[in-house]
Amino acid sequence: MNRYFVCGRTFRAHTATLQMLALALTVAASSALPVSAQTFTTPDQFVVADDMTYSPYGYFKDGQPAGLDPDISRLVANKMGRTVRMMDIRFAQLIPGLRAHHYDAVASALYVTKERSRIIDYVAYTKTGSSILTLKTAKSKPATIDDLCGLQVSNIQGASWIPKILRDTKDVCMKADKPQPKMLEYPTSPEALLALKSGAADAMVEDSAVATSMAAREPDTLVVTTKDSFYPVIIAFGVAKDRPKLRDAIAAALDKAREDGSYSKLLSKYGVQPADAADVKAVLGD
Repeated sequence: MNRYFVCGRTFRAHTATLQMLALALTVAASSALPVSAQTFTTPDQFVVADDMTYSPYGYFKDGQPAGLDPDISRLVANKMGRTVRMMDIRFAQLIPGLRAHHYDAVASALYVTKERSRIIDYVAYTKTGSSILTLKTAKSKPATIDDLCGLQVSNIQGASWIPKILRDTKDVCMKADKPQPKMLEYPTSPEALLALKSGAADAMVEDSAVATSMAAREPDTLVVTTKDSFYPVIIAFGVAKDRPKLRDAIAAALDKAREDGSYSKLLSKYGVQPADAADVKAVLGD
């Protein structure tokens, strides 16, 4: 009886030792896994959210995601040995979904701003600015933001230039004895454009590349009235702040693309300028 008990106790102790060893090996194996296995939303994929209503950055062509944002996402996924899965999400919902880990990153002409930098991290990939559009038949064709005083101006919801325009036109409009521009916000860029074309807005403010694309598609209807872009900005992947390994993996993949020339080749296709971490630091004042 006692001998059986001793053997049973020895067996249980041996079993516990094996379990502890197995646990230790599991933890060690987990820490040795590649960053992709620890960090990404789904196995073998790079899941990216984009508002697919924003040509030439993101849109659907023959039912498939097209534009700079999907193309840069595919390039990064390729350098990481993964496939890309694009999710069509409206702009105002992009960052909440990102912070909830519904996807790995946002690539949707996302401007780098100090306000957003408090809640997300960035991996920069291009530069742009803002422009003003009007109908060709419009009486008022604003050449600068100062000319927006007294006008109804359509914008995509949540656009970073809205508070800047209101800030920078306050004194100008007051001196001109005109009201500040009324900044109308719409869920998508096409809806903002429709407001302009229907007469609900006098002008539209838009990303310079998008504005140029719109005017090129409808040269008899639309015109870009600003000679130079204003509020120059950096466009970046947005990544949740609690996923630094994912941010670094995206940055490393972009570095690979820079080294082999595929990054510059892609930017040349869209006629846009390169951007990197130094540009982000300059914007954020780091």
